[in-house]
Amino acid sequence: MTGALLCEAAIVIILARTQDRPLDSAWRFYFSINTVISTLTAVGKSFMLFGVSSCLGQLKWVYFLPSRKGNPLSHFGYFDEAAKGPLGALRILLTGVTHLLGWGAYIGAFIVLLSLAIDPFAQQVVSFPVREVIVPATQLRLDAQQPNSSAPLDKQILNRRSNPTASSSSTAVASYISLGFDATCQNVTIDTMRTEKCSGKTGLSMSNRLQCNMTTPGEIKLQTSVGIETGYTPLVVGTKRLDYNVVRAYSGSSPGNGPKDGGPVSPRFLRVAVLSVAGPYLVQEDNGHLVGHAVTECELSLAAWKYSNISATGSDFTFGRMERIPLQNGTYLAHDLISTGKDYYEIRFDTEEVPGGLFIRDTDFGMLADFLSREPFTGSIGTSWSRYQWGPGIRSGLLGGNVPAVFENMARSMTDYIRSGPGSSLAYGSRVDSVVFVQVDWLWLILPVVSVVAATVLLGFTVLVSAIRRTEGGKKLSLWKDKTLPVLLTFYDERDGGLRTLMDGPEEVGAYAASVKAVLR
Repeated sequence: MTGALLCEAAIVIILARTQDRPLDSAWRFYFSINTVISTLTAVGKSFMLFGVSSCLGQLKWVYFLPSRKGNPLSHFGYFDEAAKGPLGALRILLTGVTHLLGWGAYIGAFIVLLSLAIDPFAQQVVSFPVREVIVPATQLRLDAQQPNSSAPLDKQILNRRSNPTASSSSTAVASYISLGFDATCQNVTIDTMRTEKCSGKTGLSMSNRLQCNMTTPGEIKLQTSVGIETGYTPLVVGTKRLDYNVVRAYSGSSPGNGPKDGGPVSPRFLRVAVLSVAGPYLVQEDNGHLVGHAVTECELSLAAWKYSNISATGSDFTFGRMERIPLQNGTYLAHDLISTGKDYYEIRFDTEEVPGGLFIRDTDFGMLADFLSREPFTGSIGTSWSRYQWGPGIRSGLLGGNVPAVFENMARSMTDYIRSGPGSSLAYGSRVDSVVFVQVDWLWLILPVVSVVAATVLLGFTVLVSAIRRTEGGKKLSLWKDKTLPVLLTFYDERDGGLRTLMDGPEEVGAYAASVKAVLR
């Protein structure tokens, strides 16, 4: 039984040392953990069943000691059958042997039956799940690109997407905050149409032309026209700058007349109005007004964006969550351009979530504001009824589309440009690796451990009752009488129903068996 206990102890130690650890670092032995656990389980079960078999063989003699009137001789065979395997163990459980010594036999038989499930249970103890492990100190960087003559700014604004570079195939960043852009839009058709003033003539004459002027609630003036010969205007884009300091700085401030240190800069820098139609204008003959068009007013502003649940797998970069953080007025940080060697000023926007604030170069900020308030972004698209006169620029991206969605995409693209442009820094993240772990389910180990403990208790019980019980003649029952030879050297006395042995102990039995020769007759 000592061998069984040692095997179970070895299993527990191995599992405790490898539990919830990566397989590669927790186990470096040539054979797998499952192989070692299965081997130790099989060896331990063999030791345990050998001990249980010996206990049942001993208890069959104790069972017939003269403490009662006697027991059926057939029970003698039941003990032998129980010691040989599960079917015999099941039979002894069904015999109704219920006194104290019989309960010892019950325990032994029950352990033999439980041994059938030990191997399947042991195979369920260890599993090897694959887990995503975050390894710190991996760098994740967004690709940077400056606008230049070979990369037109309109393409960078509408089509730009940042591609991450990472030191592994799967990378994660918990969260970080970056300066970016935001766009808000609203339909102002009704309010704008109230200001519409049209001049000219309507009708079917080729010379007739109707021209209308209107002003949006954001004070952006729009002009459109329709005529038989000149065609109509399906799209008009107007803008209004909300912070001229940014544009002046971009246009070229000298060190002597640059912005004053501490000067405020509003994060709201541009308002855009888009007048669009789904088809040709309808002309109302009674008053000459144009109908069938819509006016959308959008506002572009700087905003802080908090990115969380970020992951990069190969070239796929995913923001699990983007949270907008509104900004208050920023601060112009002036310096001597000549002494510092810089060709730009910096604008700082403070927010509680970023100690020290967020910075953007006035050249970058001003360039975007200046570009979006000029051709080819503003203006109109005309038609000669047979074809559109597109003109240069990106106005065509607004024609016939979802204007708020276009501006949201534009703000997202400009955010990518700012985040990955000059002055961007590395975002330190973590590498995500798929690692095989050792997982131990201790519940499956209960049955093997309980079986060995029960077998140990049975052993102690057998030794105890063998030591305290005596034969009718007052002799002590020898250990162990579980062998076959004591049975051969015992005979049944019909006069008193006693089982009498010719030998007193295992030594005498062994010596006698070695000195005689037998032949089956």
